[in-house]
Amino acid sequence: MKILFCTSFFAQTHNGAGQFANTVFRINELFPAHELHILSEDLDQKQARCHLITIDYPRWLQGFGMLLRSFSYYRAAQALHQTHQFDLIFFNHAFTGIWSALRFSKPTKVVGFLHDDNLLAQNLQQFSFSKKWFIRATYRQVEKWAMRYLDANFVNTKYLRQAVQAVYSINPKKLHQTYVPIDVKSISFQGNREIDLRQPIKVLFVKNDYLRGGLADLIVALGLLSYSFQLTVIGPFPSAHDEIQKWVAAQDNIQLNFLGNCTQTQVFTALQAHHLLCIPAKKEAQGVTNIEGLAAGIPVVTTQVGGIPEIMDQGKNGWLVAADAPEQLAQAIKDCLEDPTARQQKSTAGRAFVLQHFDQQK
Repeated sequence: MKILFCTSFFAQTHNGAGQFANTVFRINELFPAHELHILSEDLDQKQARCHLITIDYPRWLQGFGMLLRSFSYYRAAQALHQTHQFDLIFFNHAFTGIWSALRFSKPTKVVGFLHDDNLLAQNLQQFSFSKKWFIRATYRQVEKWAMRYLDANFVNTKYLRQAVQAVYSINPKKLHQTYVPIDVKSISFQGNREIDLRQPIKVLFVKNDYLRGGLADLIVALGLLSYSFQLTVIGPFPSAHDEIQKWVAAQDNIQLNFLGNCTQTQVFTALQAHHLLCIPAKKEAQGVTNIEGLAAGIPVVTTQVGGIPEIMDQGKNGWLVAADAPEQLAQAIKDCLEDPTARQQKSTAGRAFVLQHFDQQK
């Protein structure tokens, strides 16, 4: 089979979409009878079967970049198809595949992946007379059309599959669920982490969208506790530093270690060097960093939203609290810090769970 995999993220593996693209690229290595090519705007070096697409729109059209990408990727995919005759064209973001789904003729199949519920959650209750709201409302409709016209769709959790069926009314026969996997063997397991409560406790937060990730709630929760903390923040762009520093400055027991965007290797190193991973997300379809944390053996405290409970085995692998509840979060962090036996048990269970359900090799 010849496959063209279209993805906005490839060199960057700090999110689920980028990691999934790199996992799928291993088809060439593991199944040489097949031939998979990558089409991406995110290539940092020349690789066999990888094709660069350049996306460049006028500044005044940047708000419609996602929609314009669907035309650009279609044209580039069509050009490659002339010489390679792909059997399958896979879009790592279902939205981007809308124009290809409409234009590519059979027998070529066009398939998409939905990694998040960002647009799915858009509704009239959030209505406002703003350009941003109308763009997102339009994008939501396009995403719905894309998933209906594509030959098949993949989503990354059972939660997201149920949400798509309920909100977008997608034919269940066209909808498939597969978790974004990780390379478990590349992550060292350190399950027995001793914590000296008399010393600053190292807490790790990893999320590009720090507002959606609940960083403000985490800072408030840490401020409610009597311990000293060193809070390491990975993911947000440097422009967010001053705002986050102001939040931290309102608490007298937190020292901020702002690292911003980091490589996958740096994230793995941080998972080994900290006492606790806490991303109290307000919304999350899967949450790859939580999976990586479980693989590393770091205690994980997070929220019971979206697909996170699936990752956490309904709380057997860590501590789950409601979103937007700093008091509950503070209590869960306290329980985690003061119970080494529970930490050990949940860490061991988490590593086993990841090996069973999220191992890239499987």
